[in-house]
Amino acid sequence: MTCCLRTSIALSFSLGLSAQAVADFDQVTLFQLVTDSDTIFLGEVLEAGADNFRVRMAELVKGREIASELLILSAESAPPGAQVVIFATRQSGKGFRPLGFAGEGVLAVEDGMVILESLKGTGKAAQDIGSRGEIVRGYPVPLDAFAGALIGFFQCYSQPSSEQPERASGHTISRTCNDGDLDAFNSQPWPAGYFADIARKLTEDH
Repeated sequence: MTCCLRTSIALSFSLGLSAQAVADFDQVTLFQLVTDSDTIFLGEVLEAGADNFRVRMAELVKGREIASELLILSAESAPPGAQVVIFATRQSGKGFRPLGFAGEGVLAVEDGMVILESLKGTGKAAQDIGSRGEIVRGYPVPLDAFAGALIGFFQCYSQPSSEQPERASGHTISRTCNDGDLDAFNSQPWPAGYFADIARKLTEDH
């Protein structure tokens, strides 16, 4: 893959993607990207180097206020002008490092669709998608639905900070919205229902 934007996401697809995709992934899950990152944002690639790239931040979804131009510490990049969704952790004075070892924390956006790319290319629900001048096997999700699900999740659930013992012990989320708001979130297009289902199981376990 020339663009190096790879995503390995174990998830149960609905709205046409189906559970057939689950076995096609085996690394960082989409839910882990959401909960293990301290910063999530949409942006545009400005320039790419050998082991980092710079992004102009367009929308901050999770995390403290950040600068409009950000240094991303990863070789998993894209051409200048490309849109991306980044799940990262803040590095002290050194920019942001995306989650995952295979570029899972840097998602490509093509023609308004977030590309969840298959590493194995064997998922029955995967499609051939044009991305960065090549054809990849993956799952396109509308950017509006994807961003809306992320924003809705953080309106309904909260997390302890990384320094708090609750997070270290595995209690990573708690529900903060009422039943009506949760039903509204759950009724949004995928992946809202996926997030809500896992969050419900986690909160029931604690």
